[in-house]
Amino acid sequence: GCGPSCVGFLLFLLRNREETGAVLPFERICVIERSASAGAGDFGFYSIRTNSSLKAFVSIVPKEVYATFSVGLKRLLVSIGGDPCPLGCAALLFEEVVAFFKNHTRITFFSQYEVKQVEEASAERATGLKSLVVRAAPTALSEKHGLELTAHAVVSCVGATQTREAIVSSDSSGTLGRSGVRQKLVPSGVCLRMDDEMTTRSGGTVWKKEAENAYDENPDWDTRREKPDWNGKTVALIGNSHSTWSVIASIVGSGQAFKRIDVHARHQTKVFFEDVAAAQAASYPFTQEDVCPSTNQVHRFGGLRCDAKLQWTSWRNGLHPNIKLIISDAPLSEDTLRGYDHIVCCFGHQRRTFPGSELCIPYGLMSGLTLDEGEPSFTAPKEGVVHYSGAYAQILWGQIKEVVRVAKAPLH
Repeated sequence: GCGPSCVGFLLFLLRNREETGAVLPFERICVIERSASAGAGDFGFYSIRTNSSLKAFVSIVPKEVYATFSVGLKRLLVSIGGDPCPLGCAALLFEEVVAFFKNHTRITFFSQYEVKQVEEASAERATGLKSLVVRAAPTALSEKHGLELTAHAVVSCVGATQTREAIVSSDSSGTLGRSGVRQKLVPSGVCLRMDDEMTTRSGGTVWKKEAENAYDENPDWDTRREKPDWNGKTVALIGNSHSTWSVIASIVGSGQAFKRIDVHARHQTKVFFEDVAAAQAASYPFTQEDVCPSTNQVHRFGGLRCDAKLQWTSWRNGLHPNIKLIISDAPLSEDTLRGYDHIVCCFGHQRRTFPGSELCIPYGLMSGLTLDEGEPSFTAPKEGVVHYSGAYAQILWGQIKEVVRVAKAPLH
C-alpha cells in the first residue's frame, strides 16, 4: 500500500539519509499500490478537510522534494498556508512526493497491483537466506501478468476500512444486526467520501473496487455506495468522535433540509483547545487528565479540531436546534433505531488484511503503534501523518533493520 503512511516513511529515510543510507539502505525497495495513483491513499477519496494545519504536512517534505512540485501544487500550498486543507489537496501533495521518488531514486513502484499472498520462501528458493514471497495480481484490465517478488522484509501499509459486518459485530447488544435496523446502517465513511464519479480509479469507482477487493473481505456493507438523501429525514449518529461531527458538518453543509439529527453517545464531546486558558475562556469542562503535560493543550489527541470543532461550536451556540446530543450508557432499543431513516455508525473500523499479512510488519492506520505522550485520558492509538514520518518511522526503521539482520543470518 502506498498511502500517506508509506510516503511518510520514505520521506523519513530521505531526511535521515546519513543514518538510513540515502533512501536505499537495502539492496532494493519495492512499493506495491493497488490504485493507479500512488501516494494519495484514502485521502484522495474524501470530501472533508484535514484536521490539522497544511503546514504540518509540508513540514515533513525536504526542500529538494518541494522544489520538484508542479507550479499548480505550489500555488495551492502557498494560498492555503497554515489553514486546514481539503484532503484532496493533501492527496495531490503525496502523489507528487511519489513522483519525486520515482524520478530521483531507485525505488521501484508497482501501481495497479494488489497483493494476494505473502508466504515464507523455501531455503532453496531464498538462496540460503530467510525471506518472504509476495504475489500480486493486476487491477488494471490492460495488464494480464501478475508479480512475484522475494523480500527479506515486507511492510503492510494497507490501512483500515469500515465494514458493515464489523459495525454489527462490535455491537454487544446485537440490535444493529436485526431486521429493520441493519438495512438502515450507513458507515460514517460513506458520508464523508466524494461522489462516485470523483473517486474513479483504475477503470471503476472506488466503491466497486472495494467490493471486489481482497483487503475488504465483507462487501455486503457496500450495498449503500451513494451518500444518503438527508432531505426531510431523521438521522441517528452513534458515537461522539471527530468522525461524528465531521458527518454532521457534511450533512449541514450539503444544504439538504434534514428533519432531525440525534447523536447517541456514552460520553460528552471531547474538544481540542490550544491551551488551558482557551478552554476555560470557552467555559469548556475538562479535568487535568485531559491536558497534555508537554504542550498544555486540552484533548491534544482525542479532541475535535477544525471543521468538526466549528460544527460543534455552532451547535453549542444554539444554531442547530434540530441536532440533539443524547448521553446514555444504556443500549439503544430496537424500536428507537427503527424510528430513524438513517443510522450512521462512527465506529467499526478494522485493519485491512490479506493472506499472509501476519508475516508482515504492520504500519499506518490501526497498526498498533502508539506514542508515550499526550493527555492521560486518551488511551486510543495516536494517528497522524507527521508521526508516520517521525516517531513511528523511527520505530519502523528499527524493526526493518532487525528483520533484515535476522533474515540475512545463514540458515542452519
